[in-house]
Amino acid sequence: MNAAAYAVCDVNYTDPAIIAAGSFLKFNSEIPLIIYLESGGNYRRLRAALAQYGDRAEFREVNFPEMAVYDSVRNQYTELFYNPEAMPAFAQRIKALAELRQECDIIVNIDLDTLTLNHIRPAITAAESGRIAAVSERDNRDRWLRNLGLTDIAPMPDYFNTGFAAYPAAIIPEDILREYADFLRAYHDRIYCPEQDFLNWKFAGMITRLPVAYNLMFTSREYTTAAPRIIHFLGAHKPWAARISPPEGVSNYAHHFPRYAVEAERWGGFLAHEFRTAVAENARRL
Repeated sequence: MNAAAYAVCDVNYTDPAIIAAGSFLKFNSEIPLIIYLESGGNYRRLRAALAQYGDRAEFREVNFPEMAVYDSVRNQYTELFYNPEAMPAFAQRIKALAELRQECDIIVNIDLDTLTLNHIRPAITAAESGRIAAVSERDNRDRWLRNLGLTDIAPMPDYFNTGFAAYPAAIIPEDILREYADFLRAYHDRIYCPEQDFLNWKFAGMITRLPVAYNLMFTSREYTTAAPRIIHFLGAHKPWAARISPPEGVSNYAHHFPRYAVEAERWGGFLAHEFRTAVAENARRL
């Protein structure tokens, strides 16, 4: 089976994209990476950084989907987790699945707030069974549902985080973007991660759980002990964020910031000065 990975990059995410895409391609020489670029941005530095990987790095500049339903998906829950301006990028992730289902057998999504440190071949093998291979964050999900007073729309044993996931193309319906829009209309007042909630609802019970190392987040008990394949810098407290402080009650969220700083040094010639400075400062201070 042939596999391809993809990522979605909006106009403000060039610097994290250089590190996420560059590190993924470094460790996964047999998997091409398709980067969907939001139309109208300046991606010269990103293209230049990944030029060393030749045609393994493919760029598709597109208009992200716009939907009237986006305006309804704004409640007291969603505002805690994402910027409403990200809704078109979320929809593009869904649209990419529909497009890539015609081009390969296994579709790998990789978020651009990640750092890859090893190959992902076992995840590809796991997805060949016909089930989505991903890391479950059921415990974290349950904590948030309790805190927000929500009833889960996808109450299955595994709720997967979409920061890294391998999808069998055969299970992706052609009209999945329309299904996503219908889902937003139906559940807009009960969700806090629109694209992730939809995919867990749509593919409930079709998950093969990967070890946490494939999508290691600070919410995991193993964050400081697991040998990561992919580190996912979840939430607002990212290595490059300005003026950040530790989240309340979380002591180890910056444990892997020094690894990110090392990678930023590697790509330093392609990164904005402000980005490099913030990464280095956060790694030193936190």
